[in-house]
Amino acid sequence: MTKEEVLANPLPVRQGKLKELQGLFDLGCFVRTPRANCRNVIDSRWVITWKMVDAVLAIKCRLTARGFKDKMQELETYAGTTSRYGQRLVNLVAAQHEDFVLFSFDVSQAFAKGMTFAELSALTGTELREVQFDVPYHDVEVLRQIPAFKGYDPSNECLNMINTIYVHK
Repeated sequence: MTKEEVLANPLPVRQGKLKELQGLFDLGCFVRTPRANCRNVIDSRWVITWKMVDAVLAIKCRLTARGFKDKMQELETYAGTTSRYGQRLVNLVAAQHEDFVLFSFDVSQAFAKGMTFAELSALTGTELREVQFDVPYHDVEVLRQIPAFKGYDPSNECLNMINTIYVHK
């Protein structure tokens, strides 16, 4: 969506943001934590798009956090899955084999339904990753609509990620 479209649709955008935050919270993706205990605070932003839902044009909001900012500081962008060249290689191989079927699908809040940082650490024997984030300041009031975040104070608190949310570049 353009900035003008977002500004022209304040109520549906606000409702979309609340739905996204509530869904991530319900999946156990983050908890409140004192800012004094935060060592790795990354930034977040919204990706807001138009989407057809049951043949009706609706607004979809996704909260994204800059993934791997703590580990890849020298890079402006980083994708933890694969590079564009890696994606092209997969497409190239699939195109050369008639019996290969290439498909994609969308799983609602797929990242949020994955392993927690603690589970991943135990499984791989790697150090437990700690990541905290802030919602954009103008959306703190949206976050406070969730009962567990009533009275949330962004000057003294952060959101501690339990498992990943969407990442942006």
